[in-house]
Amino acid sequence: MDSEMGLLADEITQQVAIWEKYGRESGLALPSAGFYTRTPVLSPQTPRYVLDAREKIIGSAFKLLQLAAGPSKIPSIAISYSQTLMALKWLFHFKIFDHVPEEPIEYDELAESANVPVLELKRMLRIVMASFIFFGARGWNGIPFFCDVVMPAAVKIVDATTRWPSSEDPDETARNIAQNNDLNLPQYLTESNQAEGYTSLMKLLGSEPSQQTVLSADIVHGFDWANLPRDSVVVDGPQDKLNVLKETLGTIEFFAHDFRDEQPTHSAAVYLLAGTLDNLPDDAVKEILVNIANAMSPVSYILIATSVLSEADDESLAVQRETRCRDLTMRQLQNTRARTISE
Repeated sequence: MDSEMGLLADEITQQVAIWEKYGRESGLALPSAGFYTRTPVLSPQTPRYVLDAREKIIGSAFKLLQLAAGPSKIPSIAISYSQTLMALKWLFHFKIFDHVPEEPIEYDELAESANVPVLELKRMLRIVMASFIFFGARGWNGIPFFCDVVMPAAVKIVDATTRWPSSEDPDETARNIAQNNDLNLPQYLTESNQAEGYTSLMKLLGSEPSQQTVLSADIVHGFDWANLPRDSVVVDGPQDKLNVLKETLGTIEFFAHDFRDEQPTHSAAVYLLAGTLDNLPDDAVKEILVNIANAMSPVSYILIATSVLSEADDESLAVQRETRCRDLTMRQLQNTRARTISE
């Protein structure tokens, strides 16, 4: 009888074969761990079965790691993730990525170009490279915000629970304790000039190449866009997350709108909320849905694409880690939360 580790290894092999077959048929290279290799990103046009294969690979790999590492090694692995994030913050602060050319470069030369100590540079680069994320991290501009704002807030979550049990007020958060202020999150982002960092972090927590690829693929493949009448109007949110629809459906006219405002476009074919309801309090969600309902015609569609918390063990541990991380982050920052399917 195969061991649990053996079964997980077999599952990974089977799912990799599916991805490889798609790669051969589509002409797209598979990811590589090579230091100078740019890993290709799966797009929203990627078939759902390929995205599912990737999620199964990630889930099985997480389980295999946990079984292989065991209780004695898992804590040190978890701690190393935190130190890797801090190293990334250091690299962003000193703009190291801006000094790295396409071709290989020596540590001494890179340190001189960035005007940083070479030994410190080696420390930071080596822990990041040990996670195979150096080149992929170039666009991770939300990491400094996570280190400067979210991590101090996370440390204060015990204090917040003690001081304000079950509070949903936006100025009674772990972040407020960490920053010693009574500002809600939008006020803080404005006063501290951190709005760009927050937006970048939200993209990291729900964007390419993971959650947003799946979200976009579900919308692209999960609705019969082709049968909408020619010149149909689609109203979507201000984030403009789904450009792929505009690129592939030229006969449909898209209008961007902040759904929190009164809806100016009446009787549109589709009102598309792609991530719009994420992290919003219940009263804001109700306001948005009422605004749209008042503008809809009897034949209008409302499409809601959002991440939800699983109520059972019907998601892989890897997916649960992502969704629970987003949920906890928003709780710490502004006392909002992700919702379950029933909610």
